Amino acid sequence: MAPEGNIRQPEKKVPGVRRIVSAWRTLHPDTDRPTLVACSAGADSSALLLALRTATDRLVAAHIRHDLRPDPETEADLNAARSLAESLGIPFRHEMVRVRELGGNAEAEARGARYAALLRIASEEDCASIALAHHADDQLETVLMALFRGAGPGGLSGMTPSRTDPESGVRLIRPMLRVRRAEAEAICLACGWAWREDATNRDTDRLRAGLRHLVIPQLLELRPDAPLRACDAADLLRGCQELIEREAAELVEKAECRGATARLDRGAARQSSPVVLGQWIRDELRRISGGAGMDKVRAREVAKVCRAIADGSGEVRVFTLGPGVVKVLREHIDVEPAEPNSKEPS
Repeated sequence: MAPEGNIRQPEKKVPGVRRIVSAWRTLHPDTDRPTLVACSAGADSSALLLALRTATDRLVAAHIRHDLRPDPETEADLNAARSLAESLGIPFRHEMVRVRELGGNAEAEARGARYAALLRIASEEDCASIALAHHADDQLETVLMALFRGAGPGGLSGMTPSRTDPESGVRLIRPMLRVRRAEAEAICLACGWAWREDATNRDTDRLRAGLRHLVIPQLLELRPDAPLRACDAADLLRGCQELIEREAAELVEKAECRGATARLDRGAARQSSPVVLGQWIRDELRRISGGAGMDKVRAREVAKVCRAIADGSGEVRVFTLGPGVVKVLREHIDVEPAEPNSKEPS
């Protein structure tokens, strides 16, 4: 399975290669079907493709190009990703997605369009999984960003090692979560591959880039192992979140559905911890909205609702949370869709 052309196959003793391959073997659900590797031509995704090529030839490389950066830059990225795949003897697919005219959060729109394109390609190529190149340093950034948002265990659990797309059954996997950025670059250097750099990653006006270039270097001076410790904490919090979700599911079973409205006895609600009650509220809001607008549901506002439920007041209180309304009444709590023109509380 040696690569073709000028690209050298990394030796397994190169730091990170064994861990990537071992994690992939654990996460990839069906070894008889190929893995789609999302490849931007940057150091991280290039290292992922190079490392997996040491273990299997059942790979497809996919590059998704969008219209938020200048055409010459994205064209160069596309050509580099194609060149790497061809040098490794791996089938290559690419798609162009247009997100500029969609409005809203451009980064979120680009991310959603990118995943949708990857899932389409995975289905067409009969891939069992899509391998993403997020690594330990990315996880540290994600956990810190969640901390700044005031997120609970769900947000602080960061990126999951794997999740299954409910519609296609394709699993999105992250075999590099225990690998450092420097190790990814070392793999590329060992193979003679000059990766591409995305200039937007150095725009420190963006929170993630600001953390990466201004804050995390200082943290690493104090704790060089901070990214891996952040991964440990995220794993523990993910377990906590699973427990919370199971208890919230019990509240869902106790609630009475009246059309789109979920009604829960207030006495039963007050027996639950605020974190479980908050999860139940989010679950019901997600149910009535299909997930739309959940980015507008703020932890601080959910906490206000939970405090209102817990106090002894019989006063009727109404809270608008993103796509829904929570009504705290004397005997029960209702969660129902928001009116089209309702406004969130200031």
